[in-house]
Amino acid sequence: MAGTSVVVVGAGILGAAIASELHTRDKSCHVMVLEAGVAPCQGATGSSWAWINANQKTPRWYQDMNHQGMLAWREGILTQIHLRNP
Repeated sequence: MAGTSVVVVGAGILGAAIASELHTRDKSCHVMVLEAGVAPCQGATGSSWAWINANQKTPRWYQDMNHQGMLAWREGILTQIHLRNP
């Protein structure tokens, strides 16, 4: 994939994860993410089940663990995606 350019449409959980993985696997691969929203990771992907939540999990420690995972994922992705307005 060296020197390849890739466009990922959507910066939801799937698009952001794919863009991150492509860049992680090959630093010479130029990855551009197109997002219609204001910023990445702002909500669930509307046309798939590719979403995570921490709602009403039992027992409570499991819900708390899910919430911490969501926060860690969001922080990690946001540090890897650099927004640039056209």
